[in-house]
Parts: sequence; C-alpha cells; structure tokens
Amino acid sequence: VEDYAVETIGVSSGLTTLTVKGDLLSNGNTEVYTGIRYPALFTLSPIYYRDREGVASNGIILKLRNIGISFGYTGMFQVEVTPYKRDPYTYTYSGINVGTYSLGRLGLTFGTTKFPVMSDGSTAKIALKDNSVYPCSFLGYFWEGMYSKRA
Repeated sequence: VEDYAVETIGVSSGLTTLTVKGDLLSNGNTEVYTGIRYPALFTLSPIYYRDREGVASNGIILKLRNIGISFGYTGMFQVEVTPYKRDPYTYTYSGINVGTYSLGRLGLTFGTTKFPVMSDGSTAKIALKDNSVYPCSFLGYFWEGMYSKRA
C-alpha cells in the first residue's frame, strides 16, 4: 500500500488547495476523501410496544436489552444511550470488521451491529453520532427486549 501525504495546503481567494505527493491516478482505483469535520446527530424516537394494529399500548412496560443498527457505506460512529435519570453510556463502532479490513484502507462497511440499552424503551434516549469527514448512512434499527403488563 502506497503512502500519500499532503505536501502543502494553501488558501487563495477563499478556496483551499491541497497538494498531494505521489501519483494518485496510476492504479486507477484510488479513492480520496476530503472534507470538513462536522457533527452528525440522529436521535431515535421513544420505543413503545405496539399491538397488531400498530397502536402503542399504555398498559405494557417494555424493557430494551439491545438495539441493532443497520448501516451502509459507513465509517466509524458512536451510539450514546442515556437511561432515565442516569449518566449516558457511549459505545463506538470502529468500522473495522475482522476478515474484511485491509491494513491502510478506510473501513467503510455495510452491515448491522448491536449495542446494549438495558433500560425502559419509552424513557431511554438513544442517539447515533458521527464526527468525521467520512460518510455515514443509517438504514434502520431493530430492538430486542422483554415486555410485561402493568399490575
């Protein structure tokens, strides 16, 4: 794997120019990512148990165990779980999967990963965060948990 390094960065007339040392086009298969680091935040709605008609039931308590996130062409991201009246927990997905990662390559992957929640679905705050220049695409989520009727 060849190493390409930024040689100079110049700003002129409001435009930023990067000069890269090396021939990026010789192998015909080089991807280059550049951009401004910005925070992306996706907050999930409260999760309620729903009956067959799709109506949320007030008489049922839903305790979430795990949340699974489906993503496509995504690098690193974090999941922040904040149970009701407790401190938040942060879990990081690195974008590196065993058997699919090549050293020196950016780990943009498709897949699904799970994170623990261990809290009430209606009061837990679950946020997906990305603070990188790399793409992130969240396709959906699923939950695992237990429900019971209120006494």
